[in-house]
Amino acid sequence: MLKFFRTYQKIFFGFIAFFIIVTFAFFGTQGVLGKVATEKDLCITKAIDGSKIMLSDVDNMTLFLATDSEDISIKESHLMPNLLNDGVLKNDFFKTGLATVFFEKYLDKLLPSFEKRFERVKRYTPFVHFYDQSISSKSIWQLYNPNIISLLSELKAKKEIDQNFFKLYVDLYKEQMRLHPEMLRKILMFKEKQNETQMDQRLYQDSLALFGYENALDWFGKDFLDAISEFIINTAALAKQKGYTVTINEALSDMQSNVKKAVATHQVKEPVSTYYKNALAYLRLDEKSAATIWQKVLLFRRYFQDVSNNTLIDNLANQEFNKFSNTKAKVKLYSLPNELKLSNFEDLMKFEMYLKATTKKENLLDVPSETISLAQIEKKYPDLIEKNYVLGVKSADLQKAALKVNLKDMFSWQLDDKSYNKLRANYNFLSFANERSKKLEVLDNLENAQKAQVDAFSRSEMVKENPKLIDEALISGEEKKYDVNIARKNPSFPIMIKDRARFMSLIDKKDKIEKYTDDNENFYSIEVYKRGDENQLMSFEKAKSNRILDSLLNNYLKNEYLKIQENEEISYKYQDEEGSFLPFESVRLEIAQVVFKDVIEQLQSMNLSQDNSLNNLSKYRFYLYAENFLQNVSKDPGYYQSIKGPFKLALKEIEVLRSKNPNWMEILAFSMQPRKFSPLNLSDDGNIEFIYLDSIDIFDNSSKKVEIAKNAISSEAANLLGRKLLKQFIEKNSIILPTRKKKDERI
Repeated sequence: MLKFFRTYQKIFFGFIAFFIIVTFAFFGTQGVLGKVATEKDLCITKAIDGSKIMLSDVDNMTLFLATDSEDISIKESHLMPNLLNDGVLKNDFFKTGLATVFFEKYLDKLLPSFEKRFERVKRYTPFVHFYDQSISSKSIWQLYNPNIISLLSELKAKKEIDQNFFKLYVDLYKEQMRLHPEMLRKILMFKEKQNETQMDQRLYQDSLALFGYENALDWFGKDFLDAISEFIINTAALAKQKGYTVTINEALSDMQSNVKKAVATHQVKEPVSTYYKNALAYLRLDEKSAATIWQKVLLFRRYFQDVSNNTLIDNLANQEFNKFSNTKAKVKLYSLPNELKLSNFEDLMKFEMYLKATTKKENLLDVPSETISLAQIEKKYPDLIEKNYVLGVKSADLQKAALKVNLKDMFSWQLDDKSYNKLRANYNFLSFANERSKKLEVLDNLENAQKAQVDAFSRSEMVKENPKLIDEALISGEEKKYDVNIARKNPSFPIMIKDRARFMSLIDKKDKIEKYTDDNENFYSIEVYKRGDENQLMSFEKAKSNRILDSLLNNYLKNEYLKIQENEEISYKYQDEEGSFLPFESVRLEIAQVVFKDVIEQLQSMNLSQDNSLNNLSKYRFYLYAENFLQNVSKDPGYYQSIKGPFKLALKEIEVLRSKNPNWMEILAFSMQPRKFSPLNLSDDGNIEFIYLDSIDIFDNSSKKVEIAKNAISSEAANLLGRKLLKQFIEKNSIILPTRKKKDERI
């Protein structure tokens, strides 16, 4: 017998090992995944057609709607952007005003949720840099979206939660979407680098979203989104009753199309299939379940669109707006480029400083077409010299690498004692548990939104513990090429770099830089394809935006102040009672007026305005230049192409239409003879412009007017239909709020 076993022992070992591996693989995995189950599903009410509405139906729909493809730039949110959703809340409810109907009808039930938000609005203070108060959310909003400031001010002034509060609140939500919090963060980080300010860690760690709300679920709460979800489910049921159909395959195709459009629109690097799979994973849905949700959305949309279109036909059949015709003027617009629009005295000084550093003027208001040699400029003003680089950059961050973590590994990590304690330290809704089964029970009982937060955090922490995932993300990432000019002194870069000197040294010496990071959060693989052989002169626009001219101007004025102090005839004006010279900062403006006295007097002598304030006079700095330009181009059609140098009027061909409140261009275009130039026009923002009228034509704009009317009437029809349906659903008790009641209260 022993001889028999020794002879065939390898076969026995192989056979036994095979069954052990298969048994553990199947039953072990089944045990983990089987325990990661959702709570027992419950029926919360019946839809308008008598079918059951389950709690999971509403929860899944709410989580599906909470984010959409427009939220793609929000990477730090606890809910990842859902690219399957093309903006149902924004387009179908907020844009049409339908969301207001829900607020009106359910104000009493939504009040507890909105009272917390009301208090948060009152307490909210926008981000201000700890070390440099000029770096703030408010300063960026003022530049890129001042509507946020005015809406926020109005909202904070409200004393109660009413319809007006909700309207302002919705408007502010829509405005934040135009300047995403992560875009705001990048701009602020760039400003911090520009100003060479000590790092404020809050800028890199805290949420910069208004009130800390990153998505619709944060802004409006689960009850509000649940009401909308139940409304969509009921409308879809009603649409089916009335004969509308949307197949699962149709919904699946439309959902996949949404992902493709989002990826193309935002020019993301990952393939469409990756985003598609990740969206399903974060929603904890399989493809069929997601398509079923989207099927209901499409049924809801088709029903509303059909009613809106019928309304349009009934109301506009015999109206005359589709018969409108108008005139159109084709003009060539010559104007100052944005970088040459001087809106105040500070801009004027910076421009004069740039000319002083780079050109030789013969007359005070000259705009020279040629610069002095680069060697001369570099000798005195090296800050204005830069070199060209072509860089190939692959990037990866913790969030991107986290997508490589699979569910099974993530569940195992979460159940580890050390990992679970880390989760509890970050999320106070996780209760203590020291046994594997207890931990599973705690994690199973989380709501979908909470699970999404915990899973996202878990993946990020797993990446930190396994750096190879970063390597894989960099290798598989798409390379982006940058053709950039980088200053030799105080450089700025197209990617977020903190240690500028170190990075500059690397790209000057190495052709390939692997896994570069300054913060252990963002990682780069960089290839240097080209280094410029010759230095270049930095443009006025770049020198101004990079604040290089601020530094040069201040140094120049300080030197002039020292000269003034030596001039006994005027130095007394800048001394205090004890005979000490006043600090430069307190007399900077007065010094500047002395230094640029000749330019100021020349602008005053032109008598172009009764307002001789420094800021207003600065707008006329290019007037003589533009006037001379107009005279030359009127005489010689080829003059524009012959101009060289850094300063040149911008030229673009446009079509001008008549409007109710005509601007200067309309007034001139429709009163001029074709093939003539207009006089100069100075706008309030400091722009100096003139036009050349090519021709005036007749056109029919009826289709555009039909579209405008259609949109307006469709929105109104959607609002009225929403009120009608909501009343019907409420009467049938088909919408229940809140959805999570006691078990004995459910159907």
